[in-house]
Amino acid sequence: MPHIAQLKTAIVAASVAAALLASLPASAMTKDPASNQVQTQTPASVLVFNQKAGENSVKVSYVYLPDNGYVAIFADENGRRSDAVLGFTPLEKGNHNEVAVEIKESARPGSALWATLYKDVDGDKILDVRKDLALWPDSDPLEHQFLIE
Repeated sequence: MPHIAQLKTAIVAASVAAALLASLPASAMTKDPASNQVQTQTPASVLVFNQKAGENSVKVSYVYLPDNGYVAIFADENGRRSDAVLGFTPLEKGNHNEVAVEIKESARPGSALWATLYKDVDGDKILDVRKDLALWPDSDPLEHQFLIE
């Protein structure tokens, strides 16, 4: 019986450790060529929830940018992000909560929109999707779909 109790304790401890590690923010390891040192960099992230219809802006709950950039709102086209930028807000690098992004027109109930992050390449604080850098880690776009209710 003591071995079964120890096994149960080990399983519970491993589960707690896994849950604790999962709750920590993700980070990426990069190598700084100047110093040949490995550095940790937190990747960009965006979180937006469904919104009420009738507003000419959307509220993005959370944005983290490792560099100065933008959160941009795009229209939806058949379940994918379209090329139509509805609005954007320039942001300094770092954490941002409750970011308001004005959009060109209010979205209809039942429609979907996309929040996407970009790096401001030239520092002009004006989003140009042809020259500013979309943040696409691992070849997947860093974007978040949300619905207008």
